[in-house]
Amino acid sequence: MKARKKQIVVEVWKLDSEEMRKQKPDVPDWVASRIGVGLYFDFLNQRWYMDTLDGITTAHDRDYLVQGVTGEVYPVKDDVFKHTYEIIEP
Repeated sequence: MKARKKQIVVEVWKLDSEEMRKQKPDVPDWVASRIGVGLYFDFLNQRWYMDTLDGITTAHDRDYLVQGVTGEVYPVKDDVFKHTYEIIEP
């Protein structure tokens, strides 16, 4: 049996520690609402921590944060993202 993933549009944001260092970071609302509540940036270790359906997950700078169709959030490594997603809107 073979299957093809349904074509859906999801929200994404490239994790960016430089942006987070700004006084007023420019992040999408769906990301901003999670900072401090399920999404944390560790400035000392330059890592992101987030609550996902699979528990607490670590992501690194330049990975992508994806909001799925039911509102779940998960990280995707940059190289995997480029193979599996296509940016349709900046």
